[in-house]
Amino acid sequence: MSGNRIYVQGSYIDVHDNENVYLNVDKAKVSLDEKIMQREDHINSETLTKAVLAVQPYFWGASSYAVIFCVCRDMYHFADNMSSFERRLMSMEELNNSKYPCKKETITSTVRNNPYMRLHVSKWGDNDCMERAILLRDKFIKAVEKSEQE
Repeated sequence: MSGNRIYVQGSYIDVHDNENVYLNVDKAKVSLDEKIMQREDHINSETLTKAVLAVQPYFWGASSYAVIFCVCRDMYHFADNMSSFERRLMSMEELNNSKYPCKKETITSTVRNNPYMRLHVSKWGDNDCMERAILLRDKFIKAVEKSEQE
C-alpha cells in the first residue's frame, strides 16, 4: 500500500451529542477485501480482446459493452473512466470488425440509463438488473479467467 495517499479535509458534527469529531489520518486503518487484492491490477489488451470476442454471442447490442466496463472496473481495477475505456475498445481492430463494435458514448449512455450499473457488479442481482446483464457478467469473468490461463 505504500505510495497510496488519502486526502481528508473537514469534520462533521455528531448529531447524538453535538460534539465535533475530527478524523485523524495518522491513526486511520484501511482494510482491503482479500479477493480484490488477489486479482491482477488489470487485464492486458490481448486478454480483454479474447474475452470480449468469446462472449459476443451473449451481446444484445453495443450497449453490452457497459457490462464489460463494469466488470473491468469492479473486478480488475480499471479506472472508473468510461470514455477512456470506450477509446480502448474502439482501438481494437478485432472488435471493430465484430457484429457489435463499440462506439463513442455507448457505455456512458447505457450506465446513465441503468442505475444498477453504478453499483458493484456483485450487487446487481439484488437491484433490478436485467438477467441478460448478469449472464454476460458471469460469462465475461469466466472468459477472462480462461484467457489468462492460456
